[in-house]
Amino acid sequence: MNEQLTIIMVQADDSLHNVIKDHIDEIEEIRLISEIGDIQTCYENMESLRPDIILIDLHRSGDVENIFAISSKISIEYPDTAIFISSTIQEPELILTALRSGAQEFFGKPLEIEEFKRAVERIVLKKQRMAQVGPPKSKVISVFSKKGGLGVTTLAVNIAGALARISKQKAAIFDLDLQLGDVTSFLDLAPQYNIVDACDSEGRVDGTKLQSCMTHHKLGISILAEPTNPADSNGISSVHIGQILDHLKSMYPYVLVDTSHSFDSKNLEVFAQSDYIFLVSVSSIPAIRATRKTLDYLRNLGYDENKIKIVVNRFNKRDKIKVEEIERILDFPVFWSIPNNYKASINAIDSGLPLIGEKRMTNVGKSIFKLARVMTNGNFSHKTKRSS
Repeated sequence: MNEQLTIIMVQADDSLHNVIKDHIDEIEEIRLISEIGDIQTCYENMESLRPDIILIDLHRSGDVENIFAISSKISIEYPDTAIFISSTIQEPELILTALRSGAQEFFGKPLEIEEFKRAVERIVLKKQRMAQVGPPKSKVISVFSKKGGLGVTTLAVNIAGALARISKQKAAIFDLDLQLGDVTSFLDLAPQYNIVDACDSEGRVDGTKLQSCMTHHKLGISILAEPTNPADSNGISSVHIGQILDHLKSMYPYVLVDTSHSFDSKNLEVFAQSDYIFLVSVSSIPAIRATRKTLDYLRNLGYDENKIKIVVNRFNKRDKIKVEEIERILDFPVFWSIPNNYKASINAIDSGLPLIGEKRMTNVGKSIFKLARVMTNGNFSHKTKRSS
């Protein structure tokens, strides 16, 4: 190992603390970076600490249910972190629950240091194997709503920014609202080139030229902007769109498409190439009905329902229409709900700084960041994530 793995201990009692402290120097592969008093504080500091291993002590029996709930969240949002659990109680049901909550290892107490060393070695080998695997396939995510004004551009911009921050790689946004697109406005950018400059009159798109037409933002987002003159969009065909996506997929690990609000051939080309289609709605009857019509339309076209994800934007727990009612009307599960914070959203647009770019993220920024975290983990199950 060229670099040691980092470990933090959570609510360790004296016996566990002493065993680790007495033997940590014998284990060349790891170094202890922190001791934290409770699992909630550990979770809140995950983004800054990013440990390779968390060792949790279950000596506080009353906290077990809460510990397992939070360790499950950590395992989903931070899959590169291994969770070890230690307890004096070694009942099969407890061990099984721990493993189901995301733990990779379960140790009895007092901790056997040789057993602990072997567990660390398994994590080292796992990380070495992962390092040998090539880069993941590029993902295309289209963000769409049949009705305007539901926050499609806000979501596309902030999801792209969050993906760039988490993956530490650039993410692309393709502004496909060719007449009224405003991705660059949301980011306070003045693009020198746009999609028209990348397309020729014979339906061809040159990859090198396309790359030079991208506008770059400091958060790691690269944008293919809409035409300066809306009339120029008439010369752009679905053939151009398909080629643009092919090139962007070869350049970026994540491609977000901010679509227009229609079922034209350009959007359908994007849907066909998308790994996931985020259908954006809000908790109002007109928006939900429009989403239901969109779902029915995509089903009739034969799209795989697993690639369709319902995102409820501007959600408030006090809304009359709850998530369960939205799911009943749609006859389809809600994948994610994002809290309503009009002031924060407007301030972000006016300042040209995405919600996820703030030093202290609001509830909206945090929700989008968690959504992006789940996306990078590949955990696209239909399980609903409720906003806080």
